[in-house]
This record gives sequence, C-alpha cells and structure tokens, in this order.
Amino acid sequence: MGKDEATTYEAALQCVARALAVDPDSRDAYVALGYTRLFQRRHDEALAAGEKAIALSPNGAGAYHMAGMFHGYAGDFRKAAEYEKQAQRLSPLSRNESTVDEARARFWQGKLNEF
Repeated sequence: MGKDEATTYEAALQCVARALAVDPDSRDAYVALGYTRLFQRRHDEALAAGEKAIALSPNGAGAYHMAGMFHGYAGDFRKAAEYEKQAQRLSPLSRNESTVDEARARFWQGKLNEF
C-alpha cells in the first residue's frame, strides 16, 4: 500500500470514528467503515461493519446492498446474492447497483440462469 493510500484510509477511519462518537448507531458510519475495510482487504472487519449496518437499519436497502457487496468481495456469493435480492425488495425503484452485484454473485456461483 502506498503512502497516499494509507493516508486516505486513515482519514476515512478518522471520519468514521468522529461519526460514531456523535452517533454510535450511525448506519452510514458502519457502511463507511465496511467500505474502507473492504478496500484494505480486511474482509472480516468489512463483513462485521456491514452486518452492524443491517442491524441498525433492518429496512435499509442501502445497508443490505453494501453488506451484499462486502460479502461478494469476501467470496460468500450466496450471502451476497441474498442480500442484494433483499435490497431490491426494500427499494425496487433504485435497484440498479444491487442488480449488477446480484448478477455478479450468481455468476460466481454458477447460477446466472437463476437471475
């Protein structure tokens, strides 16, 4: 990891820490934490942050979409497809990203025909 990447990730984590200090139940802060950890390839921490975002916002399509993406990049394509499908159920009018990620997860499972 280059110096600029490390600086960027550290800045993102500082923003997450500040957001959680203000609101420990901030779904968006956990999504940002998960996204940062995903790019750092710290998948276990990304998955935990995604699950926390869902717990804080069980009806939030965005939380399911991001957690689905985290699971997909961590290699759990079954869970990724499940979460993307839930995101689409919760927000059928804004399903573009989750549809793409669901298709990618189904492709890697060898189940694109189920899409």
